[in-house]
Amino acid sequence: MGKSLRAKIMTGVVALLALFAIALTITLYFVKDSGEEVRGIAEYHVPIMANINALDVYTYELEILAHDMSAQLRLMEPEKIQHHLARAKQLEEIINRLFAEAIDLCEKGSNDTRNDIEEIVNAAIEDDLEVVTREMALDEAKKLGAMGVFGEKYGETV
Repeated sequence: MGKSLRAKIMTGVVALLALFAIALTITLYFVKDSGEEVRGIAEYHVPIMANINALDVYTYELEILAHDMSAQLRLMEPEKIQHHLARAKQLEEIINRLFAEAIDLCEKGSNDTRNDIEEIVNAAIEDDLEVVTREMALDEAKKLGAMGVFGEKYGETV
């Protein structure tokens, strides 16, 4: 029970975190104001990471209780069994609350206006920005901040 419960919980949390991380990465790429970036991380990323850490600790404690009870149930005093069951119920409530908080944070992060990538891209297109093409040495282009496509090979002039 313990290992599969922990795996299920962590798989769900990791999936939610991965989706959030993708949204955060895209947002940080398009948002120019570093203050906005920091606020986005503080509002969503840090609390979600704290929830993941707490979930890991509480599910581990639940595993220990389950293992202890399954290994020694016949030898345990009734008071200790009741104590373990009461603590397991507390852990279940804590884990459910942490999940609800994580889901709420992920939804808020996903709905954050800083994630409106389509609007940002369309606004950039509507700005009708001037496009300048210049050929130059690869080293000079890198100095100006040019980035290559991963795995591609470039000649001396780009």
